[in-house]
Amino acid sequence: HAYGPDGPVAYAGLYVGEEKERAANAANIGNDLWGLRIGGQVALKPAWAMFASVAYEHRDHNGEDAFFQTTRKDKQTTVNVGAHWTPARHWRVTPQVSWTSSDSNIVLYDYRRELYSVTVRRDF
Repeated sequence: HAYGPDGPVAYAGLYVGEEKERAANAANIGNDLWGLRIGGQVALKPAWAMFASVAYEHRDHNGEDAFFQTTRKDKQTTVNVGAHWTPARHWRVTPQVSWTSSDSNIVLYDYRRELYSVTVRRDF
């Protein structure tokens, strides 16, 4: 939802899905999932805008992992924070940081990740 022509923007979404395994003997690769995303952006000055988002996804795998002898369940949370800077017409620079936490009942799939990036974009 945009709150006016120059106002903040907010969004939210809920989704469900299924990843199907292709091999008959690999049910543990497929999973049923659902997730939620929320975020927004606000202009600070004509050349600057800040944005943030939070996403959560839950995955229940379809079969037992042969090595760990349990059915995998994952919970993943991602937080993004960044800014858009427009230094000149048709140019945009976007520094951003993203934190991801994946919690699984199988320790091999537990991880934490920090990602720092800067994107330079030219529209033409």
